[in-house]
Amino acid sequence: MRIDPASALAEAVARYKLERPALHAVAGLFFFVPALALLFFVENGPPTEGETVTDALRAMLIDNWPWLLGVQLLELFGSVWLYAWLLGHDKPVLGQALRRAVALFPMFLIASVLIGMLTFAGLLFFLAPGFYVIGRTFLVAPVLIAEPGTTAIKAFEESIRRTQGMGWMLFVVAAAIWLTGQFPNLLLRPLEAPLGMAGTVLIDGAAALAGAAVTLLILLVKVVVYRRTAGSKRGT
Repeated sequence: MRIDPASALAEAVARYKLERPALHAVAGLFFFVPALALLFFVENGPPTEGETVTDALRAMLIDNWPWLLGVQLLELFGSVWLYAWLLGHDKPVLGQALRRAVALFPMFLIASVLIGMLTFAGLLFFLAPGFYVIGRTFLVAPVLIAEPGTTAIKAFEESIRRTQGMGWMLFVVAAAIWLTGQFPNLLLRPLEAPLGMAGTVLIDGAAALAGAAVTLLILLVKVVVYRRTAGSKRGT
């Protein structure tokens, strides 16, 4: 089936407005706070004299991989919690969804690693294959969480089947949301030097907030697309 991206996005925003308090609580704790801490405590300045951008990035990753890994794991767990809550068949409360998230997290982590590996491999081949992988694996997470007993491989197969003919569209939706989330940082960055430390705090806070909003909105769009394609599970 075909999904209208505009209506899917509108439904995701409507769902956000309906469930705002709970979404703010989980997203704030697992998306915003870790990202803000990372921006505050991890140095990511421009390359020094004689150092290339690649060398600077490699050094940053080597020096700060525990922080980066920890933030990524927290974001993944927060995502599992929200999926378990939003897609629970009996509309569980957050506490019940949390217990289910703990049980599902290992399989979700495996699936996330596989998606990352496939995307990275695709990006090595002129970028386009990696972008396409992002679109075709768009529903791996909601399938894995919403359908009990699903393995990571089965979730991949189901996502690929459900997103047939929609891979590029889903990638463009995710990319558009991500790019929109970069605007606050780009607009505020020139204020960093004039405002000093206050400017750094302002920009880092805005960047972390925008990043959390992007993560949450993409998650909600995935939930919407999953539900709209649920009828196609058996080819209907």
